[in-house]
Amino acid sequence: MFKTRQELIQSFIEYRIASNKWNEGSNYLIHEFDNYCNMNQHTSVLTQEMVDGWTAKRNTELNRSRNNRALLIRSFIFFLRERGLTEVNAPELLHAEPKQYRPHAFTNTELSAFFAEADRQVIEAKNRNIAFNALTSAVLFRLLYSSGMRTTEARLLKTGDVDLQSGVVHINSTKANLRHFVVLHDDVLKMLRRYNELATARSANREFFFLTSNGHCMSHGRLTDRFQKIWKQVSDIRAVPYDLRHNYAITNINSWTDAGFDFYDKFLYLSKSMGHTSLESTRYYYSLVPALADTIYAQSGKSFDEIVPEVNG
Repeated sequence: MFKTRQELIQSFIEYRIASNKWNEGSNYLIHEFDNYCNMNQHTSVLTQEMVDGWTAKRNTELNRSRNNRALLIRSFIFFLRERGLTEVNAPELLHAEPKQYRPHAFTNTELSAFFAEADRQVIEAKNRNIAFNALTSAVLFRLLYSSGMRTTEARLLKTGDVDLQSGVVHINSTKANLRHFVVLHDDVLKMLRRYNELATARSANREFFFLTSNGHCMSHGRLTDRFQKIWKQVSDIRAVPYDLRHNYAITNINSWTDAGFDFYDKFLYLSKSMGHTSLESTRYYYSLVPALADTIYAQSGKSFDEIVPEVNG
């Protein structure tokens, strides 16, 4: 039976939701694709021109950014082709440029100053709304620092994702749609319980854990602005919120210098808690820890390559 483009999209969405592989970012992209098709192609049939037009690299994009936008459409086309619902070809991925940004390695002094400044901005806020917004940022950044969560994962946390009894956070909106769990430190759990009390008093039926004035999740731009407002009072060195995740990984790896043969197990636990799909992703952080290879060999008699599988590509 012939299906329109909208029907095909709806089938794909239902399949991904049933597979726990759907999030707000995916929902936004698939509807942007559908809107593009409606505006540029006057037909309800899915065509190659639609897919090629939407996934064409834009002048303002890097190859990596274009690929991020095209990945969902690739999955959509593969879904349809596997079921004999289309003959349209999936878009090819472009060769991604090498990453140029090297994460900032925070010192303990910088981190102490950063969180002290975040607290100062809460205390010295001009009114209660500004104070609560500053408090939300201060709590969110402490969560990032202590858990290694991605900034998007923290922003999109819903109230039901945070179990304030057990201290387990269920991360559903994540990279590669891979659900995972984070166990909170006791001090962080107490902090989130107190924040939840204050946020609930302001909005009893809020959807997202971190409350914003418009009732939606905190945007990426807003999160970055809040971070920079604090960080610029501490240092002139470039840093971004995501560096708190890098700091979490590196701090953990640095603490294992006497782990010996337990190193692999610890590395595996770190990889899982950070939501990595493979050890290769976690291994990247090893390259940021200076002189770790020598320390590992001295403790265990083995090289890092013997303990953790080599990264291909």
